[in-house]
Amino acid sequence: MRADRALAALVLAVLLAAPAAARDDAVGELEVLRRAIEEHRERVGAFEREERGLLETVEQMDRAVEALSDDASRARVAARAARKRLGDLDREIATLEKRLARTKRALAARAVVRWRDAHGSQRGPGERQGGGFVSPPLPAGTNTVSVQVPGHERLEVAVELAPGEERRLERTLARAGSVDV
Repeated sequence: MRADRALAALVLAVLLAAPAAARDDAVGELEVLRRAIEEHRERVGAFEREERGLLETVEQMDRAVEALSDDASRARVAARAARKRLGDLDREIATLEKRLARTKRALAARAVVRWRDAHGSQRGPGERQGGGFVSPPLPAGTNTVSVQVPGHERLEVAVELAPGEERRLERTLARAGSVDV
């Protein structure tokens, strides 16, 4: 009986020791699982933060694209307005060029050109050709050319001519009342 008791005590000790060892293994496995879960949570959190950052960047890019699109639309509207204004200015230029040509013709028609030759004899008015006047033949020596156009200062120019010489004079008349600087 003693041997039975000792055997029973041994079996009981083994039975009691087995759950404690199994319990220690289970606690160890649980700890390993807890650490793995925590590491996984940290990785997921890092991924979520990174994803949030990427999402914010994409949203900023979307806002920038929208702003650029708005700018492009405004630029197209401004370009259309500028093209219209350019067309208006081109038409205005054409109108003003026609008016200028009419004004030049009118002034040329009212211009009086006279010549005083070297002997003091007055000649003129000259014959109109193109946009100017042609004088009758003048003698050699000093001749005076006088030009009068309404709205402009009178111009007198002394011209020295050699025998048989022809000379072209081009002058710009000052507006009446203008001051040379």
